[in-house]
Amino acid sequence: KTSMVLPALGLAWMAAFPGSQVVSTSGVERQIKKQLWPVLRSILAPYPRWQITEDLHIKAPSVRGIPGSEWEAFTTKDPAYAEGFHPRWYLDENRVPVYAPLLIIVDEAKTFNDPELMFAFEKRCDPDVLLMVSTPGEDVGAFYDAFHKNKKALKTFEVGWRDCPHLCRGVKLEKRLE
Repeated sequence: KTSMVLPALGLAWMAAFPGSQVVSTSGVERQIKKQLWPVLRSILAPYPRWQITEDLHIKAPSVRGIPGSEWEAFTTKDPAYAEGFHPRWYLDENRVPVYAPLLIIVDEAKTFNDPELMFAFEKRCDPDVLLMVSTPGEDVGAFYDAFHKNKKALKTFEVGWRDCPHLCRGVKLEKRLE
């Protein structure tokens, strides 16, 4: 999820929608710094016009006079820190309005059990897409609710444990086969 799906989705979003924003978060900073960011760094290495920084920020080149798309990654437990991201409008070089959508990615979503934090991402930021990705956790929180209480209101996809290579070896495999 973190090293394959999220980089492909986030970078495609930035390329497809000039001026757009990708905001990603995880329950732990290590998930971003040790898994997501090294993959993004290697993907972007051949493209010097794309800037990627140590402070978890990516800036794409400007397109048609529209500011470059941006990706910001961070962790927080504070709902106020999650606010402030919104879709935007720009005028391109021909003065044509261009909508720049917002994608919010919540990685390891099972760890986000604070309803106020999820409310900040989902309602206050008003993203065009809110993607929650995780392996299952406890029977509480927004991720659990997406597949149970709110299943009809949301588009959900379930991937079985057999589709996750890290769950198909060693102790984790033995436990599942018991």
